[in-house]
Order: sequence, then C-alpha cells, then structure tokens
Amino acid sequence: MNLVTFMGDKIVKQFLSMFAAAALVALPMSTPAQAASLIGDTVTCTQTNSLSTFSCSAPSATVGAGQEFGVGAGQSAFSLDFDATSLTISNVSGGIITLGQTIIALNNISNAFTSTSFLNSTISGFDASDVSLSNGLLTLDFRGTSWQASSTASIALATAAAVPEPATWATMLLGFGLIGGIMRRRRSHPVKHQLAIA
Repeated sequence: MNLVTFMGDKIVKQFLSMFAAAALVALPMSTPAQAASLIGDTVTCTQTNSLSTFSCSAPSATVGAGQEFGVGAGQSAFSLDFDATSLTISNVSGGIITLGQTIIALNNISNAFTSTSFLNSTISGFDASDVSLSNGLLTLDFRGTSWQASSTASIALATAAAVPEPATWATMLLGFGLIGGIMRRRRSHPVKHQLAIA
C-alpha cells in the first residue's frame, strides 16, 4: 500500500465515522414540520355593516371542537364552524332566514389566512363572489341572501406556511458544521503525494 492510498482511506474513514455520529444525533431530533392547521388558532368575528342588527356571539374564539361563532340578533340565526382546513356556515335558526345587511369579517390572529376556495353553498344568493380575502381578513357578504332551514356553505381556508421545526434547523446546522469541519481538516492535513518505485 502506498502513502496516497493510506491517506485517502484515512480521510474517508474519518468522514464516514463523523457522518454516522451526526446522523445518530440528528435522527431523534428530526421531525417534519406540521401542515398548517386552524385547530388551536384564535379567530376574531366582527359584523362590519352598521345597518345590520346581527352580531357575532363572541368577539373571538379558539378553533376546536364545535361551532366557534353564532351570528344573529340576540339568538343565533347561523353558525360559523371552523375545522382544520375549512369553514362551514349553517342555518341554526330552525326556519327560513332572509338577510339584507349582514357582512361578517373574520381574522385569524394566530396565523393569517392566505387563501380561500369556495367549495359549495345551498344559501340562495351566496356564492364565491361574496367571499373575499384582503390582508388576511376574510369577509363574508350575506346581503341579499335567503336561507332554507338546512342551508349551508363551505369554504376551504389556508393559513401562512408553517415554520420549520427547531429539530429541522438543528439538523441543517449540524450538516453545515460537519461539512465545514471536514473542509477545514482537509486543508490542515494536505495529502502528500509520493511516488512508489517498485
């Protein structure tokens, strides 16, 4: 075996052992970032048209099990129920509703709404043109709508992208450190070339 082969093997072995150690340390830490979900987010509800007698049952709510808001004049006429990725609007009055002035604004103060997709509606006069999103504020325009006792609408929602988990950052920094260490070690221990004459 000549000197070049010996030095090359030594560097490869060091690299592999350092890489294996780094992988063992990083393995339990690395978990993928969770997809953005509305569960646990705080959402505010405001009736924005001063001509309407309807209002939200609460100024804010935490998204979880059950409806987050009721909207009506004293008693809820319809509900706003969030799940992990969407909003369902349902008539809860038990009868027919006709709305002339109600506009609801919803703001996710935990993770801003970034996009909406109108899924469906059985509310007469309520369609995709009545749903708008501007600077994270979701506006639902119910003016001129008629609701049967079983009327509903669904809107898909997305929030700001999830921030990577701390373990993901740690794994990335460990990898950069490992590469930097190998490069530094390589400069401080240059491979010596020697011809072997047989």
